[in-house]
Amino acid sequence: MRVSASSVVLVALLSSCSSTPATPTPTPTPAEDAAVPLASCAAEAKLEAAFDLDPSGPDGQIHAYAEPTGDGFFVVYNRPNAGAKSGNFEVYVTKLGCDGRVVVPPTRVSDSTDNEIDPAAVWDGKHLVVVWSADTGKAPTNLELRTRAIGPDGKALGPVTTLALIRKSKPNQGNAWMPAIAASENGSWLAGAWGNDDAPAFQAFAQRLDANGALSGEAIDVALDPKVTQSAPAVAVDSSGKRWVAWAQEPNEGNVQAGAWVRGETGAPEELIAEGGAPSLATGASGTWLAARGTVVELGSKVRAKLPSTFAQPAIAADATGAVVVAYTGTSGRVPMHAARISKSGEVGTEVDLGISNAAPYPLKLARIADGVFLVAYQEGAGTKIRAKARILAVK
Repeated sequence: MRVSASSVVLVALLSSCSSTPATPTPTPTPAEDAAVPLASCAAEAKLEAAFDLDPSGPDGQIHAYAEPTGDGFFVVYNRPNAGAKSGNFEVYVTKLGCDGRVVVPPTRVSDSTDNEIDPAAVWDGKHLVVVWSADTGKAPTNLELRTRAIGPDGKALGPVTTLALIRKSKPNQGNAWMPAIAASENGSWLAGAWGNDDAPAFQAFAQRLDANGALSGEAIDVALDPKVTQSAPAVAVDSSGKRWVAWAQEPNEGNVQAGAWVRGETGAPEELIAEGGAPSLATGASGTWLAARGTVVELGSKVRAKLPSTFAQPAIAADATGAVVVAYTGTSGRVPMHAARISKSGEVGTEVDLGISNAAPYPLKLARIADGVFLVAYQEGAGTKIRAKARILAVK
């Protein structure tokens, strides 16, 4: 669905992607920006059991997003805001060990009665940086990005901060929402889309954050094109420090379905999957992988794999032997979830039924815990009865 520049979308940063930035962001060295290695608690992982993330919380838990820490995993998610008008959400965080024990009980992250949605998070070994979209209701620029740093004990390390994005040396006046974030050694990379004066519809942008989630330098356009709408960004930083951004892109006129596009920091924008829609992006020892409707592509070798035709909204994670995709096999109501392994050479393994028949088809988050062991955050139920869940999968 197209949206105008009065709304706005996601986040990832490429220092070479700016159209004509007034002050270009310096390109970090690979050593500076390499992804932070994590230890693994895979040996104690409780496999194939669903973790109820907030059993005492209200129904209506959505947008679950999991981030492994080495000794367990954080999950940020939305639940209804009891102190706000009907329909508004707030952001919560919890942490579980890989054996299912509660390390951090459900704790509120956001601090207002605005509609605060679509949280994402990244763990850098010391902090959990949480970023989310907030709708203030004050149109026309009612959408903004907020962030907060959380310690390993789940306690906030500072107040909620609104990201006052700067574009071409001026405060950006458009909306911004639907964040995506990835870790590097000296901060985080945030990706998203925004409304700005140079395009009539949303455009993908990128922003560097410091270790506490504060802005570092200016935000930049990833692939400015006023003739299209860009949305649903995804971001990754590979082991060499190279930054990648992927997004959905469709013409502002006509009935063409959105394609899945990608750009590395040293390359040009490229449509990889025509009519692929919103992409998922992951990096690991086997390379950097992109998944969208119907197809998976490894961005270095350009190896392509065809996904089962029933797979919808695929989420991808990578390890040493290739990649794994988890997807819905339905598009509305309560739907099943399946998984499949993709080898380095592009062979798709046997489709695995995860035994979940009532998943709610919100975007999935899939992350690697160890080679062959993955964490998926998802939702079960329908209507007002949706609950946030997580599950550790063994996919060989």
